[in-house]
Amino acid sequence: FFAAPIKFLTPDVPFLNLLAVGKITFQGFKWVEWFFFGVVIGTGCLICIHESYRRTCLYFLAILIPLFLMQQLLFLPKLDSQTSEVLSGTRIPGGSLHYLYITIEFMKLLVILGFAIYMHWQTGGRQ
Repeated sequence: FFAAPIKFLTPDVPFLNLLAVGKITFQGFKWVEWFFFGVVIGTGCLICIHESYRRTCLYFLAILIPLFLMQQLLFLPKLDSQTSEVLSGTRIPGGSLHYLYITIEFMKLLVILGFAIYMHWQTGGRQ
């Protein structure tokens, strides 16, 4: 969360170099996100097998899956394209795409934490 915006505060590194590093970082991180998404979805599906948690689990998945897919398939390609344009010297108007991406990131975090807390509460902390 913090490394991406903080790197732009570095006074002695040109902006385009920082942008290039950010682009490579996000391209690599995308695969890490897909892996953890698979783990979370797989765990959610396993929990859905238990009938007493099925409805809550389905709500969780119904919220999380569209958020993740929207971020990965809609926002990241557009952000990557914008970054490529800037790196090639094209001046693009500022937009709210980064803020939407960050908002979705926090929404995913809240959904996962909320589900984890709910499941912990429902099970009484049992493993």
